[in-house]
Amino acid sequence: MDYFYSLQIFLLSLFQPSKLFEKINALPWYQGLLEEWVEDNNLPEKSHVLEIGSATGALSHYLASKHKLVSVDRSAKMIKRAKEKHSYIDFRVADALNLPFDDTVFDVVLASSLINVVDNKQEALDEMLRVCKKDGKVMLLFPLEGFDDDDLLKLGSKMELKGFSKMALAMWHKLAKKMSLESLELLLKESNFKILSTQTYLGGMVAGVVVEAHV
Repeated sequence: MDYFYSLQIFLLSLFQPSKLFEKINALPWYQGLLEEWVEDNNLPEKSHVLEIGSATGALSHYLASKHKLVSVDRSAKMIKRAKEKHSYIDFRVADALNLPFDDTVFDVVLASSLINVVDNKQEALDEMLRVCKKDGKVMLLFPLEGFDDDDLLKLGSKMELKGFSKMALAMWHKLAKKMSLESLELLLKESNFKILSTQTYLGGMVAGVVVEAHV
């Protein structure tokens, strides 16, 4: 049965990636991760928030219920599916390396599973800094290096996942590009950022880093 779900995920990743993202986004453990990450950082109500790499909008609906939100993704297909689900949200097609916004616009800039996959991480961080207000927050969530197969087994047992949900977590662990906190800290030293907090989720599988922008 696990093979069936692995094959399903593999085929969707090849031929219908937006549908795969939508299915993973709807999983309770993934939705819970994103919402816990946001709640841990106590964003002031009605903050002007930019979400970069929104995919099909897993977090967008939650953010839009509390804040003034703009969500972007470079994939037009992802944005199309996001708009179909949440037509009231300001979704836009945009590249994280060339954001179509003026300087110092947003109170909060957040990116989930983005900084670990972009080729030019420094340029992406610089763009986040550029559009964030002075003393605003930039929030980054990414799979963490050092989380191994044994850790995954312990996490899966603790969470009691089954079927597609179980295999989605395993495939994310296996296929996702990962980063270390040390490599991120080195990147941040090249930009004008101050680390405010670091926290781990899913038993250390994922790291959430909040930095303060100084411009």
